[in-house]
Amino acid sequence: MKKNVIKLIILLVVVLISFSGTKVLADNEYTCNLLIEGNKQELHEGEEIVYEIKVTDIKAETGIIAYSGVINYDTNVFEMNLSENDLWQITGSLGNFFIATRKDMLPNAENQTIAKISFKVKEGVTSGNQTISISKSNFGMDNNKSFEIEDKSVDIPVYGSGQNETEVTINTESTDETEPKSDDGNLALQIWRNLIITLIILLVVLITVFYIGYVRKKR
Repeated sequence: MKKNVIKLIILLVVVLISFSGTKVLADNEYTCNLLIEGNKQELHEGEEIVYEIKVTDIKAETGIIAYSGVINYDTNVFEMNLSENDLWQITGSLGNFFIATRKDMLPNAENQTIAKISFKVKEGVTSGNQTISISKSNFGMDNNKSFEIEDKSVDIPVYGSGQNETEVTINTESTDETEPKSDDGNLALQIWRNLIITLIILLVVLITVFYIGYVRKKR
């Protein structure tokens, strides 16, 4: 129990440091490429697709150690499930917002997969082209700095029960146009980030107090 408590405290401190420091927009100094790769080209009612969230071409000194982002999708069409892998763990989530950290708690600049996101098509959906995107992507480094990159999205045709591609015309043309980011959205994200940081600080304090009391009781 002692080792688990220490590991948890260290993990929370890493997350706090990674996202509470200086934040910069991705530029020539700090940047990376976020990929959303799926295992299917189209979906029908009841089917599921799994997307891997990959990071490549990382330029961030020693690498990245933490990530936060928002998953955007139509909740009337999909059921979403977020899962971790051998290298990254889901540290926390709130609605569509989630935070992930490297399990070894060490920065890494190699190409890597942060998480897997599965989407299952609900029953009774209407056929149409669905967009799944990841916004507000923020990468934390071990130098008390973090950087953001542009939103990424993918489109996938979804067909309702008994319908197929020969019966329904769906626009699958992709576009490189990016919707302008509003100041209100950035402000809301900053409020959420500050709230999460505050909660993490409180949690670290509580765990530390609990641990000190546990050690004294053992003595």
